[in-house]
Amino acid sequence: MTRRIVSTLFALLLAVSMTVTLLTPGAYAATAEQQQQLDEIESKKADLQAQIDAAESSKATVLEQKRLMDEQNTVIREQISTVQSQIEDSNQRIAETQVKEEAQYQLFCKQAREEEERGTISYWEVLFKATSFSDLLSRLDFINEVMSYDKQVMEDLKALQSQLAQEKADLESQETTLSDAQTELQTKIADAAALVAQYEETEAGAQALYDAETAQAAEIQSQIEAAEEAARQQAAQSGTTLPQATSGGYIWPTDTRLVTSPFGARSSPGGIGSTYHLGVDIGASYGSPIYATKSGTVILIGGPWGGGYGNYVVLDHGSGNNTLYAHMSSVAVSEGQTVSQGQVIGYVGSTGNSTGPHLHYEIWENGGRIDPLTYLPGYIPYDW
Repeated sequence: MTRRIVSTLFALLLAVSMTVTLLTPGAYAATAEQQQQLDEIESKKADLQAQIDAAESSKATVLEQKRLMDEQNTVIREQISTVQSQIEDSNQRIAETQVKEEAQYQLFCKQAREEEERGTISYWEVLFKATSFSDLLSRLDFINEVMSYDKQVMEDLKALQSQLAQEKADLESQETTLSDAQTELQTKIADAAALVAQYEETEAGAQALYDAETAQAAEIQSQIEAAEEAARQQAAQSGTTLPQATSGGYIWPTDTRLVTSPFGARSSPGGIGSTYHLGVDIGASYGSPIYATKSGTVILIGGPWGGGYGNYVVLDHGSGNNTLYAHMSSVAVSEGQTVSQGQVIGYVGSTGNSTGPHLHYEIWENGGRIDPLTYLPGYIPYDW
């Protein structure tokens, strides 16, 4: 009898400790924080949409409208990232709750079997076998503990099952939110690209887009020269030697080989004049990875709302040797970071003056731009 009482009390303590673990306050603190982030994102989206509507009604320039659209799409990507994190957390919680629910169910089954075994002995019979009043009180306490424990086991099991159902419902809601956000992003990207494409079909629009790209290209060149000069001065002060540039040795920056616009002179859309393309455009799906085509150091990160290049990254591969990657949806590196050849540095997008997802890629050697296709074998020309 003593052994059974000890065993029962131990099981009771185990159940209570399990219940405390399951119902600890703050278990959903991360979800609450994520929800606050989502609320803030929704507020940003609404504010940006109001600005976009105002820009359209006031006939603001297409470039200003595109800038606002890019900013809005960045916020939607933040929403997608937050919801994806929320889904990962929910899946982890569901897995943990399922383990606890199974353990509690096994405890319930064990207790049910023990109750069945005890069923042949009446609680009254247990009481009537008391040898003294003190013994009777002890037996009463034991019976109360058994009955209380049985009730607690069932309540804990029900609580876990209810918690699991709620967590699954939350996950389903989060997955719906994610799907809606992804659809919204695709729609907004298409709207922004269509806006620029339509603008580019006009003579004034084609010229404005070319002027914006040329101005930013000149600004980037000045920034590269300034960064290289700063690096030379720092090396001279520290007595170190800067990496020497080497010709060639590049790999493809994307998984695709489809080149939609070559380097050099090209006709504007609609046959309105001509422009000079400072790199090559590589057609790729939205969000696909962009690779460092050569080992180097990140010296510039820009965008997405300051010019025609949108989000861009510039890598330094030695004095006068650089590569530039533009129109990214997002950047995966930071300034000053050393990257290896083939490392993901960002993802394909349509930020800046872009009519659809693609990568604008430039190679600089001896301080000037050269045709990247010289070093990119197996390319597939498209529509040029």
